[in-house]
Amino acid sequence: VTGDWSKFNGAWDLMEKYMIPTKADQPTNSFYNASKPATYAPELDTPNEYPAKLEPSVAAGSDPIAAELKN
Repeated sequence: VTGDWSKFNGAWDLMEKYMIPTKADQPTNSFYNASKPATYAPELDTPNEYPAKLEPSVAAGSDPIAAELKN
């Protein structure tokens, strides 16, 4: 280990700039209700089986990290 973190820090900066959406990129995010998250869809075995059929009868519960993501 050289102790040179510059390449790692540079990669992290690029990720924060391009990969993490800003508030402007998600204008409807304020309407999200953490106690009523997305409808459940099963994970399928192969890509050609997608899109998966939504199963609204499956209780999804509340989103445990919504408050953290909002901050």
